[in-house]
Amino acid sequence: HRDLHSFPTRRSSDLTFSADGRWLAWTAGDKKVSVLSLADGQMRTLAGHRADVRHVSISPDGEHLVSASDDHTARLWSLRTGRFAVLPAHGAVSMSHFSDDSRRVVISSEEGHTVLRVWDVETAAETAAFRSERTAASAFFSSDGSVLAAAYDEPRVRIWPLAAAPPRASRDWLDSLSSTELTEEGEALSVLRKRDRQPRRR
Repeated sequence: HRDLHSFPTRRSSDLTFSADGRWLAWTAGDKKVSVLSLADGQMRTLAGHRADVRHVSISPDGEHLVSASDDHTARLWSLRTGRFAVLPAHGAVSMSHFSDDSRRVVISSEEGHTVLRVWDVETAAETAAFRSERTAASAFFSSDGSVLAAAYDEPRVRIWPLAAAPPRASRDWLDSLSSTELTEEGEALSVLRKRDRQPRRR
């Protein structure tokens, strides 16, 4: 079969479609993101990162794109206007995923340990952060956006209720959140309640 379209690129390290089929986005392992409108075939480039982009994701409503980069930031782009907000981290950002309602996005960064940061898409404000000594392989929201689950390079899944997430000023979230840990066979071991602690203000 002949290609419908073909676009030259150094290499494609990550690509994604929007859920509504309007957009195709990819990164060639450099500092840019290419976005193709499938409606009219127009392509544009989102540039501005200072290091290679490792991952791209598009919100389910097709309105926003997040690019995750080695420059210690993710960028939240409007696909309608091309404007963006910088979502800072303290290490290379390797992954991002939107909630089903497109109102939240989680990014994963390597900061000597893995940190999952949850951001509000409308305000570009960080609303929660979760730390682990293990590397996160994936992270997803529940369908109603109230729970975040993450798989790490270990035989367990970690689950956090976002309604109970600590404020941004806190770095002691593992002492105040409930988590369900699963065995390698997928059986729930327990629901653990860590002792409550007042958030540490900075």
